[in-house]
Amino acid sequence: MQPKVEPIYVEVESSESLGITVTVGRFIGEENHHIYTSKSFPDSGGRYKEISSTINHLTGKVESETKQYLESLAEPVDYAVSPIMQYFTFAHLPEHLQKVSKPIGELATRMDILLPNGAEKSAGLRKLLEAKDCLVRASLPVKG
Repeated sequence: MQPKVEPIYVEVESSESLGITVTVGRFIGEENHHIYTSKSFPDSGGRYKEISSTINHLTGKVESETKQYLESLAEPVDYAVSPIMQYFTFAHLPEHLQKVSKPIGELATRMDILLPNGAEKSAGLRKLLEAKDCLVRASLPVKG
């Protein structure tokens, strides 16, 4: 389950010693993981465009770091594509052949993900590939 992602906040502070400091950040999850970034400017006035541009840049950076953090929380999937799956591709085929090949390729993909590796899975995918090849050939025009 994904943790709660709070909206991004923006703080703009001004001090004589630091000038203007822009901070953009957000909190994630019940443990309040904090992602933030900031930038300071000398307080010379008239920097509204630069500050606005900085807020946009920092917001993009926080969004990117949020995505990376959430991806790091995802549980790894123990799945390796079976080598035979390379023969179930269909994008290279003309459209009329894709209509035959695509549903079989999609079924093969579902079975490859769903079933545990083993001899029966390999045999089933091999027979499904043979069936796909036969059905694609059956949809070719007859020469003769």
